[in-house]
Amino acid sequence: MSQVCLSRCHERTNDQPRRVLTGLSCSVLSNLENVVATAIGRYRIHERDWYATHAPDQRRDPGFPRVTEARTLQNSIVRPWSWPAVLVFVKTWEQKDRLGSQAVPRTLYLPDGRVVPTCVILATPDEELPPPVPGPSQVSSLLGGGYSCSRLHQGIRSLGTLGCLVQRWELLRTDQSARRGR
Repeated sequence: MSQVCLSRCHERTNDQPRRVLTGLSCSVLSNLENVVATAIGRYRIHERDWYATHAPDQRRDPGFPRVTEARTLQNSIVRPWSWPAVLVFVKTWEQKDRLGSQAVPRTLYLPDGRVVPTCVILATPDEELPPPVPGPSQVSSLLGGGYSCSRLHQGIRSLGTLGCLVQRWELLRTDQSARRGR
């Protein structure tokens, strides 16, 4: 059972529902195979749904078609009458009867008797590899310390930086003389 705690969820400020959420633990949802992520937000209504343009106190017209298309962030909206909910992001959009025990519950029941609705949203993960990183580039044509370089040796490309050590000639000559015992 989830440990979602809602306080003052129906209090209104600036004509928008306000909610205080503490102790969120969506362990029930994270164990479902299809669930990618969860978040707290307001229920998102499909833009072609009756309630996208009509408040809940207006009954749905019996001839108005029900939306069967997947709800995504791109095709859904939040309205002033959208209630607080746990947003559940899923990999694939399936019919509830096909998922069986892996279906996202419509509501989460709290230990104190309160009920929190869930809003299922299709969010297919982007599993493409990122584009390759370009090789080293230089901001200057001058060669010096920190200049990046690339080396191809025996089929392996190695990246590195050039470093340099600058020492005055007189000091270098006295150091060499001292080492030789002169």
